[in-house]
Amino acid sequence: MWKGYLSIFGGFLTHLVTGGFYFWGNISMNVSSYYRFNGYPDIETKTVSAVFPAIYFGIAIGSQFGIHMARRFGHKLVSVTNMLCFCASMFAATYSNFYFFVFFQGLLPGVFIGIEYLIPVDNALKFFPSKKGMVTGLILCGFGFTPLIFNPILQRLLNPDNILPVNGYYPEEVAENLMKSLRIVTTIYLAMGLIGAFLMQSIKQSDDHNDDTYNQKLIQNDAQVGVNSQFDILKTKEFWLSTFQVFCLTGFGFILISHYKEFGIVHIPDDQFFSLVGMIGGFTNGLSRFLWSYLLDFINYKYLVFFNIVMVMTLAATINLIADSKVLFMLWIILTYLQYGGLYTLFPGICTKQFGTKFGPLAFNMAFNSIPFSNLTQFLLTLYFHDQFMNGQLFYIYVGINFLALVIQVYLLATERTRKKLSSVNYTE
Repeated sequence: MWKGYLSIFGGFLTHLVTGGFYFWGNISMNVSSYYRFNGYPDIETKTVSAVFPAIYFGIAIGSQFGIHMARRFGHKLVSVTNMLCFCASMFAATYSNFYFFVFFQGLLPGVFIGIEYLIPVDNALKFFPSKKGMVTGLILCGFGFTPLIFNPILQRLLNPDNILPVNGYYPEEVAENLMKSLRIVTTIYLAMGLIGAFLMQSIKQSDDHNDDTYNQKLIQNDAQVGVNSQFDILKTKEFWLSTFQVFCLTGFGFILISHYKEFGIVHIPDDQFFSLVGMIGGFTNGLSRFLWSYLLDFINYKYLVFFNIVMVMTLAATINLIADSKVLFMLWIILTYLQYGGLYTLFPGICTKQFGTKFGPLAFNMAFNSIPFSNLTQFLLTLYFHDQFMNGQLFYIYVGINFLALVIQVYLLATERTRKKLSSVNYTE
């Protein structure tokens, strides 16, 4: 049993490392300011934000290979190699021009994040097969806790004197702190990631976890939708509905988490406040992953998704009304992290319940492909409708997008209720 707990803690640490891209909402203005003094005098923060969707396209690529590689070569070996490659890419970014920075800080580490994402979960579920929600939540909450730990460190390194930006950009004395700060943080990542990867434990071959009998049990284990291959997943309506809902539900979180400082500092001119916002938001992000996955073990997932949709629609419709209040702005960011962060444990858990332990993680990996397009959508909207974003009108688009997800969820709930009534009638007869 102790091996299982070590594996969970090791996975938590590797996710604490790969969740580093969540501080992007706090440093995007630092990046644009740095490159304005280093070869790109006309670069804008809205252009620099291309790093964020690049990360998610990388994640979508990497997530297709992570579990396959881990099951073939070993979870620990793949994770150790992955941590080394991830940190090497982050180091390379600090010596790059802007276009290579997007590659080494965005797309390439995104691939390694995608590879790592479900490896610790897949490994730990071998020790706790009946506790999918708990295992998923404990490991993936590390992914969200990163800003809580590293935002204060970065803020201290980047802007210790709380110097405010001028016309949206920092002066040179602040801008030039960027690359040195990222190298220091990446060194911490390297140590933490390797410790976490080496803590992952494996189950011995003698435990029969690799034979045909075990694989068949995995296929049948708690699966609500019977599939026998990854291709079969693509034939199910459950997969496509989940994929579309993931696209809808992540959009508002992306736009606010990646731009909360750019949007908020116009209303609240306090640089350190937004570092605090990111730190507390990061804590909520991590906590939300455990909370939603814990609830998934006790509450019908269809009701949890319904609540998540209503929550994001309410936040998107009202964020513009409270932007001038520090307390309310902080609360809205916290609630957005709570809604958004939960999706990354809610939907893996949903896919596992729908398709079983063997095919559930693979189903989510494929559904995850909608997330980069959701991120790309918010990037293009903020790039080409920047004025509407800054005055808050852009958020209403996400009320409409999530209304579509709400319609789908109401349909699913109504279908389930009808099916239960018919089953009850047939049983009575």
